[in-house]
Amino acid sequence: LKTYYGLLSVPPNADAETIKKAFRREIARYHPDKVIHLGPEFQEMAATRAAELTVAYKTLGDPAMREQYDSGVISDAPAAAAQRRRGEGPPRARAQPPRGS
Repeated sequence: LKTYYGLLSVPPNADAETIKKAFRREIARYHPDKVIHLGPEFQEMAATRAAELTVAYKTLGDPAMREQYDSGVISDAPAAAAQRRRGEGPPRARAQPPRGS
C-alpha cells in the first residue's frame, strides 16, 4: 500500500516546495501527451497514476488536509480511485442526460 509520500517519492517531513517539485517531476512521466504512443492499457494505467499523483499533491500541498492525512483522517484515496477506474469499487453517481432530448 503506497502512501501519498511514497507516490511522490518524498519524505514525510518534506516542505511544500519539495512536494511541488516532486509532483511536477512525477506527473510529467504519466501525462497523457507523454504516453499517447503506448497502447490503451498503458494509457489507462498512466491516467490512473496521474489521478493518484494529483490527489496526493493536493492533499499534501494543503496544510490542513495534510494534517488530516497524517493523522489518518483521510484514507488512501488513490487506491480507491484506482479501484473505481477498474470497476472494482463502489459505483459513483453518474450525471443524467437532459430530459426531452
